[in-house]
Order: sequence, then C-alpha cells, then structure tokens
Amino acid sequence: MLKEFENKPKNGNYLLIKTLGDVKNPCLLRPDPYWTAKDVTNIQCVVYNTKTNMLSTKSAYMQSKTNRLYLKSKDGRLYLDEFK
Repeated sequence: MLKEFENKPKNGNYLLIKTLGDVKNPCLLRPDPYWTAKDVTNIQCVVYNTKTNMLSTKSAYMQSKTNRLYLKSKDGRLYLDEFK
C-alpha cells in the first residue's frame, strides 16, 4: 500500500481516496426510461483496493429504503457511512 493512503477511511479491503460530488445532497440520475440503473447518483468515489493494489472510480448508489449511499463491489455493498 502507498504511504499516502495509510490514513484514508477504510471499509473492508477498500480505502476511500476521494469523493466527487456533494454527498450531503445527492441527486438520482435517470437519463432515460430504458436505463437499468435506477438508483445511481451524481456522486463518484475513487477507491483503492488493498487486495488487488488497484485504484478505481465507482459510482455511488442510493438505497431506496434508507437513502444510504453505497458503492458496488465484488465483495458486496460498501456503504459510504461505514468507511472509517
């Protein structure tokens, strides 16, 4: 792991490097009625996977019942409020 990532918030194997957009005021994106992702927001996050040593940008989704923001990963949902 890179030294500059050592103090970043962590959730499982993922470190939250940067959040793009206003997390306190997310907007759902629905460009057209045929789009399949109905819970994607205007928030994007840069995360570092400590298992694979890869950086990636992920879209944030909003859970419809609780309005919690999460990222999709192979390990399941990574809720933004659980990064510590």
